[in-house]
Amino acid sequence: MRIRPSLVAIALAFLATFLLLYGIPGLIEWELVRHVNPLFACFAIGDFLGCAFLYFVGLRRTAALLYFLASVLEAYLLLSHRISSASLMWITDLLPAFVAAVVVAGLQGPDVPFLFGGRRWRH
Repeated sequence: MRIRPSLVAIALAFLATFLLLYGIPGLIEWELVRHVNPLFACFAIGDFLGCAFLYFVGLRRTAALLYFLASVLEAYLLLSHRISSASLMWITDLLPAFVAAVVVAGLQGPDVPFLFGGRRWRH
């Protein structure tokens, strides 16, 4: 007999993943921006961690495309001075972390529908 995950468990999985892939790396980047090149600080941690997580759970194309798009957007916004480097890292790290958190929330069990394409655990 399988126990269906509760909505609370799914929400906790989403929040924990989001915190690990957005909150903590964002704080590290925020500190790095003050000491190293902002372009390096933004690319090095937040985008990479979120996309690496997606890669390791099997979403390789999504991870590569997301990393490429986030990197291009960051480089454009940073080099065009349209946004400060401190604001930039919080905004652009949001998408990879959110997608990874949705993946984790969607992979909580075989009976839980997934937002992107009905993906479920493989048995």
